[in-house]
Amino acid sequence: MYPEESLDVEMLLDGDFQESAPAMSPDGRWLAYMSNETGDTLTYVQPYPNIDDGQWRVSPVGGLYPVWSPDGSELFYLGPPAPDLLSVQVETEPTFSARTPESLFDLSGYTLFANTRRQFDGAPSGDRFVLLRPGVSRQTGDGAAFIGMVIVENWFEELQERVPIP
Repeated sequence: MYPEESLDVEMLLDGDFQESAPAMSPDGRWLAYMSNETGDTLTYVQPYPNIDDGQWRVSPVGGLYPVWSPDGSELFYLGPPAPDLLSVQVETEPTFSARTPESLFDLSGYTLFANTRRQFDGAPSGDRFVLLRPGVSRQTGDGAAFIGMVIVENWFEELQERVPIP
């Protein structure tokens, strides 16, 4: 943990609206977040650290939990229709611009948690997403309950023990 006196804290977004789920672009120059300033929760982007230099609305209708692609050329977010993972191509030079969002796939059947910061994430390679799928309840046998998550540490070592590579 850092000593408290070494931290410089500056409130960037401190308006009359709910602004949450910040996501910094890979190059550190842009901040994506969701805000309800229009009445609907949408995804926005502002330059960082000079947030007063502009604001761009990325999602035309609904936009939750933005995540940048590894190269910063796309933003992904949850949005309508019902819920989908959407992708929007973005340009960051000479200024920010966003194209029309496109639906990548329907997330029906995946677990989306209310009031959390990240609903999904992308792999560093940019070719996969990580989402949660509901488990089968041990008590009822149905898919309504999320029963937990299994994390395997030292996975490569265990794999090598079970399946030796010559």
